[in-house]
Amino acid sequence: CQCVGIIDDYVFWETNQRKSTAAKLHLVDFNGCVADTEVQNIFFDGNILGSDSYSVDVRDITEGEPLSVQDVENLFVHRVDLYQACIDQDYFIKALDTCEKKMTAASGPQFGTVKEGSGFPPFELE
Repeated sequence: CQCVGIIDDYVFWETNQRKSTAAKLHLVDFNGCVADTEVQNIFFDGNILGSDSYSVDVRDITEGEPLSVQDVENLFVHRVDLYQACIDQDYFIKALDTCEKKMTAASGPQFGTVKEGSGFPPFELE
């Protein structure tokens, strides 16, 4: 597991009217469908809005174009419910499972039969 912490440039984001295109950059291999099925980059953020990624600028790494929240929600970005994250010790495990299942469903038709659960190698958390 590899993790990265990103600090936003709040002044730049604020100066640009808090548009998602001025937010924290998150590059994904999308290209109209799930292009890379070996790696799933997921950005967890509490400020993602229902219709706008708002605090995350999700872009296709090949084309450089911004992606809609409808295309990437619970696939490459996950809105964190801060209260639930505090009271449920399995919150992020469940969120990861949700994102992995969506990746499996999105990649299944192009790459053969979709198996139950995650499309990624199984692992256990201790």
